[in-house]
Amino acid sequence: MDFEKAKKIKKKALVTGSFGQDGSYLVELLVEKGYQVAAAYYPQAEIPSYLIPLKGKVDFVPLDVTDKHAFTRILKKDFYDEIYNLAAITFVPTAASSALRVKEVNEDSVSFLLNFLVENNLSTKFFQATSAYIFDRNQKMPLDLSSRIKPEEPYGISKAATFFWTKFYRRYYRLYTVSGILFNHESPRRPGHFVIPKIINQAIEIKKGERDFIELGNLNVARDWGWAPDFVQAMWLSLQQDNPKDMIIATGQAHKLTEVLDIVFQYLGIGNWQKYVHISPKLVRPNEAEEFYGDIKETKKLLKWKPSLDFKEMLIRIIKAKLNERD
Repeated sequence: MDFEKAKKIKKKALVTGSFGQDGSYLVELLVEKGYQVAAAYYPQAEIPSYLIPLKGKVDFVPLDVTDKHAFTRILKKDFYDEIYNLAAITFVPTAASSALRVKEVNEDSVSFLLNFLVENNLSTKFFQATSAYIFDRNQKMPLDLSSRIKPEEPYGISKAATFFWTKFYRRYYRLYTVSGILFNHESPRRPGHFVIPKIINQAIEIKKGERDFIELGNLNVARDWGWAPDFVQAMWLSLQQDNPKDMIIATGQAHKLTEVLDIVFQYLGIGNWQKYVHISPKLVRPNEAEEFYGDIKETKKLLKWKPSLDFKEMLIRIIKAKLNERD
């Protein structure tokens, strides 16, 4: 296609992984900002209820990012001012048992997409959702862009590779590419197998007499948990700068799982969580860092951005949403 003719006044964006937590919030944000959005999703996935109101406003496009022919058709269909690559296998235990598939989805699709931009001489701005799991877990906190990169499992390895691919194409080919190094982030749309929604969902079941206990691993781990809508705001802002620069997207604070349990059980009025939590050795990850959080001083300065919710308010919002889903 003639990409120059395809450019119009209204900005166009392609979002991969659009049915996931981050993708769905990002699609909503871009629509609010007046973008024409192509929302790519895994072909077998069903549109989530929270995106149904956007039917007719968004072009929903089925796409397996490992299918290079399908990906090429979509990339040639139109000129996109911005591409946000959020498609990935993200659950660490699942990734550990599917290393080759993780490489295909998380890494190979990124180098393919970046190469397409070069081959077609496109001025598209590109955002890559990278992960804090690229970092060595045993180093001084908080983590920043100078921290040591040393991933230990397939998910982190694949995300480290995309970090370096994104940097290479920016430096060598002068593409506008940004890696957003994302720490943990939550919302009512976070899948239930992650630890915070697991705790909230199962605590609600305990309150309603549907469950007797919650199985967890190491309760002393402290993580940097943020609010997902804040994080997608940072993603968008990172592509609105004069010059591309990788970003740490986090809250800058770490909270222990015991603090999560305190807030959730107190809000639900259940009582002492220690009576309801069983520790399972099988849920303790090997070589897990006790404390893990990011340094966002530079991100706040460059993007003029900061998290909008504190940790407790974020958890309460998720609890309220989960309670409403059951009513």
